[in-house]
Amino acid sequence: MTVTPEIPPEAGREFAPGMWEYPPVVPRQYRRIHPSPTAAARVEAVQLTADNGGNVWEWANCKPFVQDGQCLGLTVFTPAGRARATQGSWVVRIGHEWWVVEDAEFTATYEQVGESES
Repeated sequence: MTVTPEIPPEAGREFAPGMWEYPPVVPRQYRRIHPSPTAAARVEAVQLTADNGGNVWEWANCKPFVQDGQCLGLTVFTPAGRARATQGSWVVRIGHEWWVVEDAEFTATYEQVGESES
């Protein structure tokens, strides 16, 4: 599903088809490489990229992180407080909780689950 936000006519901009469209976010299932008795065995996760920020924003419990008029990533609301996800970070859902995991840590901890194992 492609997201196309409505732009009110009073915004003063012309809207071109495709201007606000983002590719859909498809969270994938991952499992811990080394199971831990204190950590969830499976999670849903999406890596934040320049192309999918709008859809990750809608999927996760977060909002855009804007500084000096530039969107630099997402502010994700975690049980431990706010966490910043930048391009390359993973936004992870464990049950009803959201977390941000840096790429190196995520790839060292999780592996993708095959579709037959989901």
